[in-house]
Amino acid sequence: MCIVMNLIITGCTFVTLLGASSIVASEGAYRSDLAGNSSFEFALIGDVPYSAAQERSLRSLLAHMNREIRLEFVLHAGDIKSGGTRCDDATFLKRAQQFHALDASFIYTPGDNEWTDCHRVSAGGYHPLERLTSLRKVFFPKPGQTLGQRTLEVRTQSDDKGYERFIENVLWETQGVV
Repeated sequence: MCIVMNLIITGCTFVTLLGASSIVASEGAYRSDLAGNSSFEFALIGDVPYSAAQERSLRSLLAHMNREIRLEFVLHAGDIKSGGTRCDDATFLKRAQQFHALDASFIYTPGDNEWTDCHRVSAGGYHPLERLTSLRKVFFPKPGQTLGQRTLEVRTQSDDKGYERFIENVLWETQGVV
C-alpha cells in the first residue's frame, strides 16, 4: 500500500491511498494483498478551530474542499473548539451546519474539549455528561449515518449489545480499507 500525505494547512492533512490493501495474518507474519490500482483521497482534521483566525481558515478550507478536491470523506478527530470556548448548543449547531455543508462525507469523533472540559467556568460550567448527550443529538441524529452531503454508511458501536449509548464510535470501509 502506498500512502501519500500532503500537509495543506495547519490542522489538516490530505491523504491519498493508492492500491488499497488488506492486511492478512499468516503464521505470525503480515502480508499485504493489493486490491488493484484504485485510489481515494480523504482529509484528516482535528483541534480546529480554536480561535477567530482558525475559524476563518476553517471556513476557507471547507470551501476549498468543496471547490477543488474530490474527497471520499473528511474525518475530524475531535476538538471542534478550544477547551475554554463555551460548550453551548449554539456552538455545536454552528459546527454541525458547517460540516454538513461539505460535499464529502464527514465523520466526527468528539474530543475532550466538546464535553469533558465543559465543566470549566470559561466553557460555561456545564456538566460533562449532559454536554456529551447534546453532542450526540446534534452530530449523530441518525445511527450509522455521517454528516456531509454525500453520506457514508458507517457501523456504530451502538449496534453492539451493552454499548447502545456509544453512537459516536464508528468504523467503515472504503475500497478495502477499514
